[in-house]
Amino acid sequence: MRSGAPDAHPAQANNHPKAKTRARDTLSLRLLPLPFLSIVADSWDCTQHTEPLMKIQIAAREGRMLGRHRAASRSRPSSMAAASSMLMYAVPRSSRRPQLTASNKLLWPALNALHQVGVEPSAALAAVELDEDRASAPDGRVQLEQLFGVWRAAAERIGDGALGIRAAAFTRPSATVSWPMPLALFEHMGLLSATLADAVALHDRFLRLLRDGIRTMLEIDGERAVFRLEHMPEEPPSLCEFNIAIAFNVARRITKRESRPLEVCFAHAAPASATAHNELFGCPVRFDAPFTGFVSRAEDFTRPLATANEAFRARVIRQADKLLSALPSVDFFEDKVCMQIESELPEGNTNAAAVAEKLGVSSRTLHRKLQQEGSSYQELLDRVRFRLAVRHLAAGKAIAEVAALVGFAQASTFHRAFKSWTGETPAEYQANQRRPSVPPSAFASKPV
Repeated sequence: MRSGAPDAHPAQANNHPKAKTRARDTLSLRLLPLPFLSIVADSWDCTQHTEPLMKIQIAAREGRMLGRHRAASRSRPSSMAAASSMLMYAVPRSSRRPQLTASNKLLWPALNALHQVGVEPSAALAAVELDEDRASAPDGRVQLEQLFGVWRAAAERIGDGALGIRAAAFTRPSATVSWPMPLALFEHMGLLSATLADAVALHDRFLRLLRDGIRTMLEIDGERAVFRLEHMPEEPPSLCEFNIAIAFNVARRITKRESRPLEVCFAHAAPASATAHNELFGCPVRFDAPFTGFVSRAEDFTRPLATANEAFRARVIRQADKLLSALPSVDFFEDKVCMQIESELPEGNTNAAAVAEKLGVSSRTLHRKLQQEGSSYQELLDRVRFRLAVRHLAAGKAIAEVAALVGFAQASTFHRAFKSWTGETPAEYQANQRRPSVPPSAFASKPV
């Protein structure tokens, strides 16, 4: 979920002031748009960020799926690294996807954070082979690796474990700044949708306007709804938290309600302090979780929106479709294979030939295309099975049922496969999901 209103919140891509002073002052003025410069006073206290630099550890780099599997990862690093990539099956490893890009506006919050603590952002840009002009160009795109590099540099240089949470302050319901495109477009699409659930589905369709390498998914089961954010394995933790904070804030802007999730989850390790996280979400915050996202009441997503307007929504969708069609194609064959595998698993079909037939290619062509993309059918099968297995186990389903849902004829075979992926048995994994979350402390009922 993101944000947008093309009429109420027009594009602000070139609305930041141009520097007319000496060259070293140019970057901060040209790079940083007014929306981010104007929120500094109430969202970023520079005196709070003087601690030593904090090195953020990325699970995929350390060869472990989740933070609590440290011991297992030391004894089996290769299997843990594979498990980490399996979790993100729909967004394969970026080393195979140099074409993935993002709107340069996603650089601005990180660059603004550096500027506000007195750090010249040019070094962070130069490290990823960017300059001022590319970072501030209207409607500009940068490589996804460059976006990650700038966010990592900001987190390490500032040493703030809540960088992503604080950087998303401009999207809070109380904020009055205009948003740059395409953020404004997402808010507008949400406001015009019938329900928040409809808005989530629409946002996922157009997420490429913001960036590649990310998906949003909503699952509603009875009275509970689970919003999931699937991202690249190497996504910086600060950027993951920024994404979730944006989704949370935009949901409240769309619904015009101060709803709180039941629980917020992050797959990465906990920062030194979760105070800012608790203040924002006002609910238990869990790290080293099986997914990144949040759990809410189903009614928060299914309640009709007072601002819904199907006619205007259709017009906004047409505008978004035009913008989307102008982006370079990133159509990868393995995405199609993963989607087809997922649809076949409940029927117990795991054969590559069956998947190839449904995709209209020969088995030989399927294997050849996957090899060209640096993958294999078995790798994708395991990746999809793993992602679905952890979802079903976390939902409390019986292990035998989960085994069948992910295409295993026998629970014992599933048991062995799951332990090879995670270092835990399915029962151990399920028990770990019941651990207490980070307590919300005194902020559980405190309005933001």
